[in-house]
Amino acid sequence: MQQDKQYFKIGRNEVRFVGISFFIIYSFFVDIVERKLGLYFLLMSMIVSMALILLSIMTGFGIRINGKVFLLQIGWVVMLLFMVLPRNKMLANGNYWKTLRWIWALFIAYGIAVSTEIYSKIIKLIAICGFINVASIFYFYINKSAYNVMYNFWNEWPAGTQNGKCGYRAGIAEHYSKNAIYTLIAVCVFFVLFLLKCRENKNGRLVRNKYLGIIFILCAIGLVMTQKRAHTLFGVVAMIGGYYFCDITGRKSKSTRLLKIVMLVCLLAVGIEIAAVYSTQLSDLLERFATAGEDKSSILRKSMRDMAFRLFRTSPITGIGWGAYGYEYKVVFKSTFTLDVHNVYVQMLCETGVVGFCIFIATFAYTLIIAIRCSKLKNLSLDEYIAILYALVVQIFVTLYNATGNCMYDITFCHYMVAVGMSHGVYYKYQMALKTYEVKEVSNQRAEEWEIEYLS
Repeated sequence: MQQDKQYFKIGRNEVRFVGISFFIIYSFFVDIVERKLGLYFLLMSMIVSMALILLSIMTGFGIRINGKVFLLQIGWVVMLLFMVLPRNKMLANGNYWKTLRWIWALFIAYGIAVSTEIYSKIIKLIAICGFINVASIFYFYINKSAYNVMYNFWNEWPAGTQNGKCGYRAGIAEHYSKNAIYTLIAVCVFFVLFLLKCRENKNGRLVRNKYLGIIFILCAIGLVMTQKRAHTLFGVVAMIGGYYFCDITGRKSKSTRLLKIVMLVCLLAVGIEIAAVYSTQLSDLLERFATAGEDKSSILRKSMRDMAFRLFRTSPITGIGWGAYGYEYKVVFKSTFTLDVHNVYVQMLCETGVVGFCIFIATFAYTLIIAIRCSKLKNLSLDEYIAILYALVVQIFVTLYNATGNCMYDITFCHYMVAVGMSHGVYYKYQMALKTYEVKEVSNQRAEEWEIEYLS
């Protein structure tokens, strides 16, 4: 009987991992799934994924919800119930999937938060899916004529590829911005693995895995090849932040790490200048940085932000409604498609008003603070430390990228919520361990008091 219980316990984690895997695979291959397999396949995948997670937390005929984990994520639930679902203009216009994806993402965040035992599997799956996208960049760069296959697949040239001449920028994705997100996630996960998957030599010095280092460098080169400014810049800043908080051995002071970061930035700046002479992709990317604010894209985005502030003034308290900006853009700019502001903070203010904006900022900041606190813990397992540092790097990136991207509205939100689930899971486990330790300490103290009283 005891063996059957142990077997079912292992089965819960396996069932939960399969449910989470549906979501992670979707978040890396969203274009292929949405465009080629259709909405019904997406709905079935979501239903199966959520059903598996519910099955894994069932006890008898009921569902056991972990109240403490739920409280950690209550801010996101409040956003869903009072900001996303009411006055949802996307639902009103028959666009259901983005809202359903929000619900799915929150389910996944909870499922991950109660599954610290499978974090190593989740990290491996993220690394594999991310590297597949990176590999496609190099494949289409080496074999440019092969990119015609993607034209036949999409029935058009993906955005950012210059009519197929630079197909490697988009890889197997429908848009080069999406490919940059997948590549950035791969960079983050291999950066963390390279940083933490290390061993001590005879002299007590840390020796890192050179193969992980090579893969990390390849992913970083792939990110530069996508020609996305924000992803590259904010990705570098996020990894520097992750390195600053990373101290798995407890040997290095923050001042030592800060000095290393300054030296690294200086060497990186010199290296980039030298490499730009020999690399067309890198020199083109630097040129895009030089023209930031003056190119057509920057001018258009400024107009979009101005329009968002005008709409905000029409309803400053509660906003114009979730997803409404895209449809206003379609009318004002006489476009055939909807488009977001490319600044989450401005769009949140516009669509949810001052009330919703304050809820969003409080929830977002609290989530980031939890990740930072967890990164300072010293008693974590290696798998948990890898998970929390990956979560922190991704959250720092999203915090920065919110200023120029649509992270709460596009596929970036899926990757972000996976990171949120990891940080909440580690934080909850640490709090429970701390509580258990305190209870034991109190019990021991009381036992000593009773013994003294009895002997006296």
